[in-house]
Amino acid sequence: MIALYTDTDVPVLLPVGHVVIAARISDDGTKLLDGTISAVMPEYAANEALIEWNRVRYGCCWGEHCGDNLLLQVSDILLDGTQDPTRDCDAISVGIGFVATEVKLGPVIAGPPPPEPCVWDAGTDG
Repeated sequence: MIALYTDTDVPVLLPVGHVVIAARISDDGTKLLDGTISAVMPEYAANEALIEWNRVRYGCCWGEHCGDNLLLQVSDILLDGTQDPTRDCDAISVGIGFVATEVKLGPVIAGPPPPEPCVWDAGTDG
């Protein structure tokens, strides 16, 4: 899964396969340069992710913001990561560029416990 963060800081999860991560290490060994993450995402998952992103971004999914079946038009690869001109493409190639820098983190600090996900209250009797 790749998490795509919107301006609302709510991640939209993208299921991907055939992931390849490559980068060049800087001469001083403290950075990764020219980094690339490449992957293949099923077209149905890409379409659902776009709908979910619009739901998160706009609060709903409707009209021109929904994008229903929009990504089916840009499928450019087969789900197994190959290309075959005799078959219809059923996946979308994904590419993300990055650079990374060495960081020095301080000690790990425990945060507060997460809230209970489901608190059931049957009410009072009488």
